[in-house]
Amino acid sequence: MNLKKFLSIVFIVCFSYLFLHHFQLLIYSGNFFSKEVNAYAYSIYMPHGLRILFFLIYGYWSIPGLFIAHFVASLGTHYLATFHGLFSLIIGTFCVPCGALILEKTFKETENKFNLIYLLSLTLISTFINGFFTNFYRFLTIFEKDLTKFLDEFLGYFVGDISGVILIVFGYLIIKRIFLLSIK
Repeated sequence: MNLKKFLSIVFIVCFSYLFLHHFQLLIYSGNFFSKEVNAYAYSIYMPHGLRILFFLIYGYWSIPGLFIAHFVASLGTHYLATFHGLFSLIIGTFCVPCGALILEKTFKETENKFNLIYLLSLTLISTFINGFFTNFYRFLTIFEKDLTKFLDEFLGYFVGDISGVILIVFGYLIIKRIFLLSIK
């Protein structure tokens, strides 16, 4: 891969992720639609769907763009200066590639990464990695070993990430199918 192609992948991944992350924050703050959407904004966490989509399209080449995007997205907060912030940055960046590595050991044929079984498996594994490890550290520190908060947050991550994948990846596949049919 040449440098121009690598930089273009990094730019596309980083810009798209930051745009969607900002859009998600606007919805969450209640400034974009209305106050009613505010409570349900993170039940569909679209950036995780974008993480999986970029990994399916670009493979491991999406990691630098995702890392830069996660880093830039967390610059506006004091969260990055804490160990938990750095830990969350690493988990958010590498949850999908780690899930893919696990699947590469179990699936013999992973050439078609858009097949339904692979896509569902990658979604479930990466969502579990993201939700469990991010919240387990919080359970030990911030939540003061409150199991109810841990389970609530973990379930929130799980539902939000899976619904974000459904919206983004399946939306991409539908648009791609419509576009390919319109060319014929």
